[in-house]
Amino acid sequence: MNKVDLKVVMLGHEAVGKTSLLERFVNDRFNEHLSYQNTIGAAFAAKQMEVGGRKFVLGIWDTAGSER
Repeated sequence: MNKVDLKVVMLGHEAVGKTSLLERFVNDRFNEHLSYQNTIGAAFAAKQMEVGGRKFVLGIWDTAGSER
């Protein structure tokens, strides 16, 4: 994987759908009947993208939602 060019951190309360959004965006999958396990600490995913003819790698951090 190439170096990460842009970073995104998803913040929000527990069980609001941060992991579902990440799964849909990165893997193009969504199952409304699937119950995800609670994220422990944080999860990371990367996606290669091209916008306006420029290629970059977007690094996305999915937090657990219990941070203070």
